[in-house]
Amino acid sequence: MAEPLVLEARPVALYPNEPERRRMGGLIFLGGLELTSPDHHFGGLSGLAIDPDGSRMLALSDRGRWVGARLIHDADGRLVGIGEAEMISIHDSQGDSLYGRMGDAEDIAPLADGGYAVSFERFHRIAIYPGDPFAPGNNRGVVMTLIKAPDNKGIEALVEVEPGLLLGVTEGVFAGGDALQGWLFAKGETPAPLSYAITGSFRPTSFAKIPGGGLLVLERDFSLIAGFRVHLMRLDAAAVAPGATLRAVEIATFGSSPTVDNFEGLAVRRDGRGRLLVYMVSDDNFKGFQRTLLMQFHLVY
Repeated sequence: MAEPLVLEARPVALYPNEPERRRMGGLIFLGGLELTSPDHHFGGLSGLAIDPDGSRMLALSDRGRWVGARLIHDADGRLVGIGEAEMISIHDSQGDSLYGRMGDAEDIAPLADGGYAVSFERFHRIAIYPGDPFAPGNNRGVVMTLIKAPDNKGIEALVEVEPGLLLGVTEGVFAGGDALQGWLFAKGETPAPLSYAITGSFRPTSFAKIPGGGLLVLERDFSLIAGFRVHLMRLDAAAVAPGATLRAVEIATFGSSPTVDNFEGLAVRRDGRGRLLVYMVSDDNFKGFQRTLLMQFHLVY
C-alpha cells in the first residue's frame, strides 16, 4: 500500500555562479530542484515519466520503489516546486514486493495503452505494468522477456518506439567495436538484435519518445577526475530497425561547470504553447555527497 512521502524541494540554478545563464547547447533551462526527504527509502531514482499535462511525475528507484509526486509549475510553465508525494514498493506478478537484486529497476517506458514497461538489471528482464502503479491492481508486473547480461551491465535505456514495440539498449554489453548491444522487443516474438554506437566512455541511461517523432537519449559518463558528465542526444526513430547500428546526434553536454549529478531518468512532453519540455532526474546512489536533482529544459532544436 502506498504511503505519503515527505519531499522537500530547493531551487537550483543551471550555473551556480551565473544564475541568469540558461542556455546549454540546444537546451534552455527553465527550472531545477534538489529533492530531499527524511525517509531513508527515498533516493536512487533511475527512471522518470511525466504526465502529458505536466501535473505529475512517476519515478522508480533502483532499490525497488515507485515514487509519485505532483509537480508545480508557474504561469510561464517553469518547474518551481513539488506537491503531494507518495511511495510504494514495486511488486511482481504475485503482488510481492521486490527487494535486492530483483528490485534493481533502471528505466521506465510509458506505453501507448496507458501502462508502463520497466527494465531491471542484475536479474535482467523487462516487466509490464498495466497502468498507474499507485492505482489498485496495477502494481503487478508481468515479465515480458529475460535478458542475458553481466551483473550490472544490462538494459539501462528503454522506450516504446511504436505501439507494442520496445527498444532496449544495454549499459555494457558490446555488439562489436564501439557499439552496445540492444534489441527490439515485441510480445510473443524473439528479440531482434541491433546496436547503439557510443562516443568514448559515455553510456545510454534513458530514452524518451518525442511527441510528434524522434527519440531523446540521455548518456552519462563518470571519472574520478572529471566527475559526472552528461550528453543529451537525439535519435531518428525511423533508423530503429533490426540489425541497425543506431547513431545519435548531440544536443547538449553537461560538463563540470553546470549543475550536474548522476542523471539517469529522462522524460519529454509538449506543453500548451507547443514547446518541447525535457525533464531529467538524477540517481544519488543513496550517498550523502550526491543529490537527487529534477531539472526542466526547453528543447529548442
